[in-house]
Amino acid sequence: MDTFEAGVMLTGAEAKAAREGRVDLTRSYAKLIKGEPFLINAAIYVQNVDPGGTRRTRKLLLRKGQIVGLGSKMGGKGMALVPIALYTKKNLVKIEIGVGKSKREFDKRRELKKRDIDRSIEKELKMV
Repeated sequence: MDTFEAGVMLTGAEAKAAREGRVDLTRSYAKLIKGEPFLINAAIYVQNVDPGGTRRTRKLLLRKGQIVGLGSKMGGKGMALVPIALYTKKNLVKIEIGVGKSKREFDKRRELKKRDIDRSIEKELKMV
């Protein structure tokens, strides 16, 4: 629905790893905790550290007006903050986060059913 650009608070080794592209944003999300935005469950693979990557909570740096805007947009039920991309901009590490609606249960079931139908059609076309 809407996207924001935010800075990320990182340690020196994490910043170096992020600049080299050793970041995994799968299964990560952003959340407002006590009025402050945080990035949760993002893995940054620092050298000579745990091979699974450090998955600690990191603070996101936004202006006060942007945080208020995020809070008002997150007020709707089923809204989620999703990290889209992590990149460098003038030697700073930035993250693009988007506000979107999470899928409802019946949407997921509909998608699974469609996927199964597509698979069966593919199988029948291969047989012919």
